[in-house]
Amino acid sequence: MSENSQNNKSITRLSIILLPLLIATGTTIFILTRPKNNPNTENQEIQETEDPEKDESETITNIPEVTFLSSTEAYVKLLESAKAWAPDAQISMLQAVTESVEQANSREFYGATAGKYNFWSANIYSASKAEISTVILKNNVMEVQAGVSIYESLTAIYEDQPYITDISAFVSSETVYTTAKAAGLDNENNIYDIYLMYDKTTEKWVFRVDEKSKTELDEYDCPFSVKYYFVDAVSGNLIEED
Repeated sequence: MSENSQNNKSITRLSIILLPLLIATGTTIFILTRPKNNPNTENQEIQETEDPEKDESETITNIPEVTFLSSTEAYVKLLESAKAWAPDAQISMLQAVTESVEQANSREFYGATAGKYNFWSANIYSASKAEISTVILKNNVMEVQAGVSIYESLTAIYEDQPYITDISAFVSSETVYTTAKAAGLDNENNIYDIYLMYDKTTEKWVFRVDEKSKTELDEYDCPFSVKYYFVDAVSGNLIEED
């Protein structure tokens, strides 16, 4: 792979404000800006997930059962669990991801169909607890991760952050999928994850669709992002793609 090609693929569309206390999927506010290339990763080679000795006739038989939910449906369930964790809990971001299962030399992706997913999670914050946490919804089973305390000096950041208060004000992830598909999303050869988040730059709620390769991994052994689609959460219209 040429250096120029790798550089182009390495461009990410987002710069994320992360606090030291955030857990892996902690509360975030996204800014739609284009950062400069990281010189430390310019020459890293993308890993291939396909084994050259893979038997193409091999069939994966252990794919779990799934329950597909849209962003609107998932939010209701996630908020209910968040409120059980803390009555004043608020949701700052929703995430839906495609899952995968491996068997011998094969890897099969599952859990996503036309904007509905089996796996959803939400970043939550409680002022009364002074904690952040993540609620996970997988195959209709809820799990609230242990809360992480935040320093008093950082409380104002979470207090001032926008939260999702009325999911009915936004289009569903099914509409977002349709918009991204019309813009070129290749759901046959790639997978795609969806995020509902606040864009500090435009001061709007947006859905971000991450189109990812089924066969290439980044330096973190995650499916490599090949394209992003940004969809207005209220109108469902495409804002831009990268």
